Amino acid sequence: MKQNKKRATPEEYLEAFHASQERRKAQAQACYRGHRDARLTYQKEYRETHPRKDYAKECPDAKEAVLTHYGNGKLACVRCGEARLPCLTISGNNKRRGQGLYMWLKKYKYPEGYQTLCMNCQFIKKSAIST
Repeated sequence: MKQNKKRATPEEYLEAFHASQERRKAQAQACYRGHRDARLTYQKEYRETHPRKDYAKECPDAKEAVLTHYGNGKLACVRCGEARLPCLTISGNNKRRGQGLYMWLKKYKYPEGYQTLCMNCQFIKKSAIST
């Protein structure tokens, strides 16, 4: 013989769900607090044994080499001729920035689609594209 079980209402389901959510949250917080010291010690040791890379020190000539390559053999802006190194940058469709970009371009044998521009020309180019 089958037993008829009373079905829970949607409100009762929701209440049980929120109660279990609160229990899981309390357990996670307790675990976090319980292992805090061990985690911080591990992070400190890891940072000491795995220092962050300083790409500028690792390959100081990467920027000049890349800018010269994409500047058609000259270390200068291809549009206006600006030659001061701090003013020059790489223009292209990329998501990489800074020294990592120069290292990446060297590693992948100078892919097409990039050019050396000064910051002014870069700004003019970007504003012309967006309008």
